[in-house]
Amino acid sequence: MKRPVPSGTDLKSLLCNGWWALKCIWATNASLTLKLVVSTLARGMVPARMAVFARGLINVFVGERGLAGVDLNAVLPWVFLGFGVTLLEAIAPLAQRFCTRRLHDDMNIRITSDILSHAEKLDLAFFEDPAKRFIRDFVKSASPSVTWQHGLIRPLLYLTPRTQAF
Repeated sequence: MKRPVPSGTDLKSLLCNGWWALKCIWATNASLTLKLVVSTLARGMVPARMAVFARGLINVFVGERGLAGVDLNAVLPWVFLGFGVTLLEAIAPLAQRFCTRRLHDDMNIRITSDILSHAEKLDLAFFEDPAKRFIRDFVKSASPSVTWQHGLIRPLLYLTPRTQAF
């Protein structure tokens, strides 16, 4: 079932934001991003490679007219291809999961340090301004599980003035 696109979604801004996110991820860790792309492509190629392996193996047996006339040199490349595809099928999801988790951690560190370095440049009066109280209210309203699990909210705890206990 096709999910409808909300009417307020602007395709141009969606593409711009996606491009910005891709550039940000690439700037954070280019080699890991490339490994993630390669592992994703490898996972996508597994079904096609399995079909090629099965077709080749069947063609060898049909072309040689049964088991009695099968030459080992004709079967061996297809067996190696099947073994390689099976290894790829086992390793690619592990590599993809590892790369995704590492990129998530690297992006958390980068975004947190960007927030803290930006906050460091701000004057303390910025945080005490009643118009800017949304930061403190946002941190107060966040549930404890969200506050401690997401790296984007945690720095806000240190940025809010300590004049009022949470």
